[in-house]
Amino acid sequence: MIRIFKTPGVALGLAALLLSLTSAASAQDGPTIDVQWRSTKFSNRLWIVDRLARGDAAYLKVWTKAYPLSPQDRKHLKRYLELYDMVAKGSNDRPSAPVLLTPEPDAGQRFLVAGLAASTSRDFANRLRLKPIEGQALDKVFANFRARLNKFIDKAEYLPIAHQQFESQGDKVKLKSFLGRVAEFFGVRGRVQGPLTIDIVFSPGGVKLKAHQIGSHIVFPCAPVFASSKEQPKGMGAIVHEACHFLISRLGRKSRSALEGKLLARLGSINPSHPNVFEEATCTALGNIVFMREAYSREPLPSVFHAYEPGAEHPHAIDSLARRLEFPAGRGLGRAKAFEGNYLTQALATQARLLPARPRHFSRFAKVFWEDVSFAEPFEGMFGDHYLTDFEGEKGVSLILADAARDHTAARWFVVTLKGLVAHPALGRELGNFKAKITKGLGDKDKKIPACVVARRRSNGALDVFVIGADASGVREGLIFAHGLETLPLEAPVFVPEQ
Repeated sequence: MIRIFKTPGVALGLAALLLSLTSAASAQDGPTIDVQWRSTKFSNRLWIVDRLARGDAAYLKVWTKAYPLSPQDRKHLKRYLELYDMVAKGSNDRPSAPVLLTPEPDAGQRFLVAGLAASTSRDFANRLRLKPIEGQALDKVFANFRARLNKFIDKAEYLPIAHQQFESQGDKVKLKSFLGRVAEFFGVRGRVQGPLTIDIVFSPGGVKLKAHQIGSHIVFPCAPVFASSKEQPKGMGAIVHEACHFLISRLGRKSRSALEGKLLARLGSINPSHPNVFEEATCTALGNIVFMREAYSREPLPSVFHAYEPGAEHPHAIDSLARRLEFPAGRGLGRAKAFEGNYLTQALATQARLLPARPRHFSRFAKVFWEDVSFAEPFEGMFGDHYLTDFEGEKGVSLILADAARDHTAARWFVVTLKGLVAHPALGRELGNFKAKITKGLGDKDKKIPACVVARRRSNGALDVFVIGADASGVREGLIFAHGLETLPLEAPVFVPEQ
């Protein structure tokens, strides 16, 4: 990682120079990822139709100013989405766990990848292997808009200029070499087949800067301002960020599943609306910080690397974590599989310090044992979209405890009354030395403690959370209390204060 230090010291100046030369040499001699820059008429047509069909306000505003949408236009846009949904029906709309690392393209992404690679609407249909009647319907969608799209795109005279300048910038900053080092870092160099294609497409001015990773394509909606070479570094950072997501998608199912299991076991799932905080922070550190420091060392870095996310549990999480991951990410560049080794160890510890694990982080992907399923109904929402199943009774205890032997990384919750704890000796054994303290505390009728919460790590690092109520009413108090805890009660049971 290159840093420019303003110092009169000759020794420090020579050190910085040597570091720069060494880094540049290693970048040039090391592996590369082939990059293809494009801005075709059909990729622009596809992107504009897709944005209009999905109701993108910025695109609709600029399009309807020139060409108000007719009922026939709306019919064709609806048909486009129907064809997309038909192809995308093979997508897994409800993953079995929170998606913490970018997966391989699903059917929905393959629809757009086919369109981005196509030269005409018929080529698009052929790449999708649509039936003749479906291909004709897709062709009619684009035929309906073709003349207007061509005029619209031709007026965007800045696009070929921006495309040419971005490609020139990519060569100048040795983008292929940097991505080669990132591929080594993730251990996927041998799994990247063919070029990474960067599609420069039309974007209205004044919209939020954002690139999109769609399979092996990075779509960069390019506003007129990016025809200026002075503005292009910002775009390059966004493109490299998304390229990092693409390289993560090449990890392979087995590696990705194992890594996601480690992330879930150690950190749980934070920010449910955007759960891949760890991945986003890693890509931000690599693309928006490390790359920008190396490629544009004389340019000041922005004050914000990733947008604040209003409404999220930790709105600042990605930006704050990325800043702390800059050094370990930069140090791991070019080192084979560093992501799964030293980097992962350091980064997990860093996130754990920045965003301490809380019981609710582990309620969003969990298996739950309820002493009585009537306890469950009011709290189903607490266990989120990836709430797995209920267990009850003695058979349920055996089933949920058997998960540890199968090395499952999902958290397990045990929600029982003191009476239920006594009735299931196997649960008591799981609590170990805590059992006596819990029994004594909840059994003290003078203190009237309604519940307690305690957590423990299994041998594989996954979490168990016990919510134990003095009675059924206490179970409710215990669950509410557990949801609000700011730390994991791993050292000793935490007793709920009397209400």
